[in-house]
Amino acid sequence: MKASALLLFGTLLATTTAHANGGLESDVIGWASGGYHGSLWYGTEKLRVRIVKAVFYAPGFTVPDGFEDLRNEAWEFFIDTAWRPRGARFQGLWSGVGLELYDRELRDEASGATARFDALELALRTGYIWHPFSAGFYLNPWIGLNVRVDGADSVLVGERTYTPTRLTPLASLKLGWRF
Repeated sequence: MKASALLLFGTLLATTTAHANGGLESDVIGWASGGYHGSLWYGTEKLRVRIVKAVFYAPGFTVPDGFEDLRNEAWEFFIDTAWRPRGARFQGLWSGVGLELYDRELRDEASGATARFDALELALRTGYIWHPFSAGFYLNPWIGLNVRVDGADSVLVGERTYTPTRLTPLASLKLGWRF
């Protein structure tokens, strides 16, 4: 997964034409949860690819009773399109599709036992990129839905069974910089 995403990213980098640019993004949820989020992107005013490395902890209200500290480590690859690009900037309303490869760890509250499990998820996203200043800084609020396409249907954590969700709705804010 990692090698194929990097190969596709490199191919786009080598074949894009005029008006190509790149940037960095970071999602506030990663940092707010005690993890991190870093994203590199490259593309044109209409199409871009993103590679993401993130670690974040699921909010407690999303983890079933009896479990805690759901740690998510992810490699993500996305292809995004801007619906009405302005000039040479990828901005305004956008949508994207991607794959996310997760390595997760979860703890049983009572026993302290932990378990690790993997998941592959299809990710659908839409958002709005807004440049409030003339410089490269932008805000990117977004919503999305992840669909687990591979991974365990249940995980034994100590003596308890955890059932990962098939669908996960998401929303957040990214801070970005376009070069």
